[in-house]
Amino acid sequence: MLGLLCGYSHYAAKTVQHHGPWLAEQWQAGWARGKLDWSSFVAEQFSLEADLQVLKEASEAQQMVRLRQLRHKLMLLIMWRDFSAADEVGDTLTGLSILAQALISVATELAQSRLSQRFGSPCDSQGHPQSLVVLGMGKLGGGELNFSSDVDLIFAYPSSGETNGAKTLSNEEYFSRAVRQIVRLLNTVTEQGFVYRVDLRLRPFGDAGRLAMSFSAMEQYYLLEGRDWERYALLKARPVAGDIEKGNELMSALGPFVYRRYLDFGAFEALREMKSLIKESGKERDQDIKLGAGGIREIEFLTQAFQLVRGGRLSDLRQVSLLPALSAINDHGLLPKEDVDNLVQAYQFFRLVENRLQQKDDQQTHHIPESSQELSELAQVCGFANPQQFTRTLDKWRQIVNGVFSLTFAAVQETPEDRWEWKAWNLQDQASQLTAALDQLHFSEPIQASTLIRQFSKRPTLRDAGAKGRTIIDDLMPKLIKEVSDAGGHTAVLRRVLAIIAAIARRTAYLALLAERPAVMARLVWVCHRSDWLGKRLQQQPGLLDDLISPVPGLAPNSLRQQLERSVSDADSDVEQQLMALCQIQQREMVGLAIGFLGDNRDALAVGQELTDLAQAILAQVIAIARKELELRHGSPEEMDFGAIGYGTFGSAEMRYDSDLDLVFLTDGGTDSGMTEGAKPIPVRQFFTRLVQRVLSLLTMRTPFGRLYDVDTRLRPNGNAGFLVSSIDAYEIYQRDNAWVWECQALVRARQVFGGLPVSRRFTDIRHQVLTHPRQPAPLRGDICDMRTKMQRQARGAADRFKFRPGARLDIEFLAQFLCLAYSSEHQAIARAASTPELIEVEADCGLLSSEQREVLVRGYASSVDSELRLSLGAELSAQAGQYEKEVSRVWQEVMVDNENIRT
Repeated sequence: MLGLLCGYSHYAAKTVQHHGPWLAEQWQAGWARGKLDWSSFVAEQFSLEADLQVLKEASEAQQMVRLRQLRHKLMLLIMWRDFSAADEVGDTLTGLSILAQALISVATELAQSRLSQRFGSPCDSQGHPQSLVVLGMGKLGGGELNFSSDVDLIFAYPSSGETNGAKTLSNEEYFSRAVRQIVRLLNTVTEQGFVYRVDLRLRPFGDAGRLAMSFSAMEQYYLLEGRDWERYALLKARPVAGDIEKGNELMSALGPFVYRRYLDFGAFEALREMKSLIKESGKERDQDIKLGAGGIREIEFLTQAFQLVRGGRLSDLRQVSLLPALSAINDHGLLPKEDVDNLVQAYQFFRLVENRLQQKDDQQTHHIPESSQELSELAQVCGFANPQQFTRTLDKWRQIVNGVFSLTFAAVQETPEDRWEWKAWNLQDQASQLTAALDQLHFSEPIQASTLIRQFSKRPTLRDAGAKGRTIIDDLMPKLIKEVSDAGGHTAVLRRVLAIIAAIARRTAYLALLAERPAVMARLVWVCHRSDWLGKRLQQQPGLLDDLISPVPGLAPNSLRQQLERSVSDADSDVEQQLMALCQIQQREMVGLAIGFLGDNRDALAVGQELTDLAQAILAQVIAIARKELELRHGSPEEMDFGAIGYGTFGSAEMRYDSDLDLVFLTDGGTDSGMTEGAKPIPVRQFFTRLVQRVLSLLTMRTPFGRLYDVDTRLRPNGNAGFLVSSIDAYEIYQRDNAWVWECQALVRARQVFGGLPVSRRFTDIRHQVLTHPRQPAPLRGDICDMRTKMQRQARGAADRFKFRPGARLDIEFLAQFLCLAYSSEHQAIARAASTPELIEVEADCGLLSSEQREVLVRGYASSVDSELRLSLGAELSAQAGQYEKEVSRVWQEVMVDNENIRT
C-alpha cells in the first residue's frame, strides 16, 4: 500500500524520504492500522514533538521548521490510513481538521508569547488578561478540511485595552501584530514548504478590514453591515485556537445575525441570486468537482439554505458540519429521505475524490484530469477498475445532486405579500391577522404591538405626509418591523421607533435615508433597543438621525471648545440662536458618546470624563455670552477675577446623562465696593450677582433643541440663604469656621471649572487647608455613617436607589472621603486627589488600604458607575451589575466599623 501511495503521490514520496523512519515507528505502534482517535493521537504527538516552552525560546526560523515537520509527518500518516482504508472519508476529514487546529493553536501561542515578552499581556480596562480568539471558517470550521485546503480564519479579541508591560501597545495593535506573526509562521514558504495557506478575506470589511477586531466592534459590524453571504460564512464558524471559551461566547452573540428567530423567508431573494450565480459558474466548470454543476458547492448551498431559512426555529439545524445538518434536515422531513441519502453518498464520494486530487502534489485543486493517463491513475486510487467506471459513477452522482438542487429551488418564488413583515404593516384594519403576523415575527407582546401599529397608522402626521412620503413609509415600515423583530420584538422598542417615524413623517429626506440605507435603519433600531434616553433624543431632535450614518466619537477638549466658539460666533449676537447652537452640539456629542458606550467602545469612567469636558466647555461659553450682555450695558469690573467651582460628579469629572451642575461662584476680591466702568455703572456685587443669575437662566432655558443643564447652587456658603456669589475671603472663612462635615466631604470632589489663576490658587489653598485639618477618626466616622443612612432614606429614582445600595458607589465614595478627611493631615498627598478612583489609589499608596481592598474598591466603583450610566440612559444593566457589592460591603465593614484595620 505504501508503494501505491508513493507511486501516485509525489508529495507522499518526497515526505517518506524525510520521515519514513517515523512512519515505520507508527506502524510498529499500531497507529497506521485499526480505529484511531485523532484528537488523542494528535495531542499526544504534539506533546512529544512540540514542547511549547522549548519552541517559545526558539527562533522564528526554528519554529517554522518544527511546525512544517509536524505537518508533513502527520499528513503522511493520514494519507497512509486513507489509502489503506483504515479510515473512512469522514475520519480523514476529521483528522485533517484536528491537525490544522493543533498547528494553528501552536502558532497562536508562539506569536502571543513573543509579543508578550516585549510588551506584556493584553488586558481589558479592568486589568483582566486577554487572549486572541481564532475562528475557523469554511471546511476548517466544519471539521471537514480538505487534504490541501486553505484555512479561512477570522481573528477577534474580547475588548479594548492595552498591554501591561513596560512598553505598552493597544490591544488592537498587539493582536494585529500577533495575527501577522501567525500568518507568517503558517503561510511562509521555506525549504520545508508551508504549513497552511491562510486566507483572511472573510473577516469584516474583507481585505480593507482590521486584522483583529474586538467582540463589540464585530457584533456591531454584523448588525449594521453584515451581508447575506456573511451569514452563510458564519454558519460554519467555530473557535479553533486561542481562548476557546471566549470564542464560544462570541459565536453565541453572533447567533441572532445568522439564525433569525422566525422562518426567514427574507433570505429567499438572496438564495435566488446565489443560486443563479452557482448555475452560471457551473456552466464553465464541468471538470470541477467542487464548483461544477451537481458538485460539492451545490450540496453545501442546499444544506445551508435550509439552515438559514429554518435554523432560527429548529435548533438542531444549527450544525457547523454538513452531514449532521443533512441528518437534521432528514429528521424534520424538509427533504425526502431518498434525496438526503443520495446527497450524503454523493458528498462522501466527492470528498474522497477531492482528497485524492489534492494528495498528488499537495495542491488545492478540484479539477478532474482530462488526460487518459491521469484519469486512469485517479480512478485506480479511488478504488475503480477502470476510468470508464469511475466516470460513470461521478456523472451519476452529479446528475442526482443537480436534480435535487434544481427541484428544491424551482419553487422559490416568494413575493413580498408572503412575508410576515409585509402583513404586519398592510393589515392594520384586520386586528386579528395583524396580531397573528406579529406573533409569527416573535414579538414579545403581539397584541400590544398590534395596537401600537394600528394607532400609528391613523396618526394625522402620516395622513399629512403627502403621496411621496406615504409611498416611502409603505416601503420603509415592513423593513423596520422586521428589524425590530430581529432585535427581540420588544414592545418598548417598537413604541420608540414608531414615535421617531411619526416625528419625521413630513420629512421625506429622513424617511428616504432610513428606507434606502439598511445600515442606518438597523442602527436606529439598535439605538432604540439599547436606550430609552437615545430614543427620546431622536424623537425630539430628528436632525440627530444624520449622526447615525457614521457616528463620530467625542471631540477632544480643545477641538470641542473651538467648535463651540465657532457656533456661538456664527450665531452673531442672537442669544437664542447661540443657545440653540450650543444645544445642538451638546446633544450630538452626548448621543455619540452614548452610542459608543452602549456599543462597548468606551468604558463608563471615560464617558464620565468626556461628559464633564463637554459641560465645562459649554459653561465657559454660556458665561462668555452672559458677561458680554452685561458688559455692553454696564461695563466690566476692574481687575476682578471670577471663577466657578464644580462639585459632585461635575467636580470629580464623573458626570452621567442625568447629572446636573453643582456650582459655587467666587470672586477674588470683596464685592461690597466698587462700580463697573460702563455708561450705566452698577456696583460690582450687583454685576456678578446678575452675571450668575443670567448664567443660570441661560443654562436652564428651554429651546427647540432642549435645554443645556439643570444647575444646583445649594453647596454655596450658607446654602440657599447665602449669596449667589461669594468673595474668596468669605468662602475661606466659611469653609474654615462654619462648614459641616458633609460640606467638607463635598469639598473632596470639588475643583475649579471656570476662571483664572487668582481664584484657582486661592481655592486650591483653601481646599488643601480644609482637607488637611486634623480630625478625630471616630466621631468623623460616625458623622459620615449617619449621613450615608440619611441619603439612603432619601433615594429617589432608579439611579439613586442603585447608587445608595449597600456596597454601591455611595459607600465607596463615603469610605474614600472618610479616609481623606481623617488622614490627610498626616498624608497630604491624599488632599490633592479629586476623583474617587484617584483617592483610592493614593490612600492605598499611603497604607490606609490594603492592595486587596484597593482592588475591590476600584473594580466595584467602575462597575457601579457603569450601572448608573446605563440607568441614566434608560438602558438595561449589564449581567455583571452589582457583582462587587458584597466585597465592597466587606471592605466598608473593615474600614468604617472595625477601626483597628486602619493604620497610619
